[in-house]
Amino acid sequence: MDFRNAIDESLAWASRWFDYAVTPWFFYQAAIIVVLFLVAKLAAQRIEPLVENRARQIKGHPGLLRVVVALLRRTDWILFTVFLLAALVLMRAVTWPSRTHFIYIALSLSLAWLFASVLSRIVRNRFVARALAWLTWIYAALVILGIDDDAATFLDGLAIPLGAVRLSALMVLKAALLLIATVWLAVVVGKYIDERVRISEELTPSIRVLVGKVAKVGLVLVAGAIALSSVGLDLTALTIFSGAVGVGLAFGLQKVVSNFVSGMIILLDKSIKPGDTISLEGTFGWVRELRARFVSVVTRDGREYLI
Repeated sequence: MDFRNAIDESLAWASRWFDYAVTPWFFYQAAIIVVLFLVAKLAAQRIEPLVENRARQIKGHPGLLRVVVALLRRTDWILFTVFLLAALVLMRAVTWPSRTHFIYIALSLSLAWLFASVLSRIVRNRFVARALAWLTWIYAALVILGIDDDAATFLDGLAIPLGAVRLSALMVLKAALLLIATVWLAVVVGKYIDERVRISEELTPSIRVLVGKVAKVGLVLVAGAIALSSVGLDLTALTIFSGAVGVGLAFGLQKVVSNFVSGMIILLDKSIKPGDTISLEGTFGWVRELRARFVSVVTRDGREYLI
């Protein structure tokens, strides 16, 4: 299916939905959905405080508490989904299934949003969590409405040639989603490795910090390469583009890069390690922590300086 056929299919789908939307049973279902949503909102205001009091009694299980809180914040949507399911079962028992099509779609969309919003709670970054929830729900909505293939064809038609690579909106979207997923996984694994290395007694403090930083940076780079290559993007074709971006970043982030390189050199030559006493401009302090970009120094009066 090419780009023009996708447009024609989308217009035909919209025409069928318009014909369905002017029927009396569509308005009946719409009224039922609105009423159930308002009832769910009102019921959630009464139920949520009661469940929250019970949730506060959970001790020693942070994972379970996090799941309970995620579900608690979606009490209205949970009730709305349950009410829609009950209405769907009841209406299909007394009338034709074709007269419950809109309620079925509303139920499916509600379940998709509930799943996406709860799933996004595992991501601590608020912006990434919201973006993940919306993208997941939009994809589920396209599948539920049966226009996912048309949408994919439409996005694939929005493309520009970039040398030997055809860069389409669909490819960019897939790459972005895979990049978010793989980088997030790499960060989680990198933090786990860093925590395990920090408690190791067989390595010196400098080597612990060095191994942790190399693991984090290396995993993120590998995750990015895997995500881009998974969508069919030839990484060699981006050499010139990435080189130009790298030069721009080198000028714009010269201070950051300089601190990073200096930190790595300090970690490699082991000239400073946690616990060392240093003097800087007449002020004495102890090295508290080594990072890739700075050293944390605590003075005798308890003040912490980042160098």
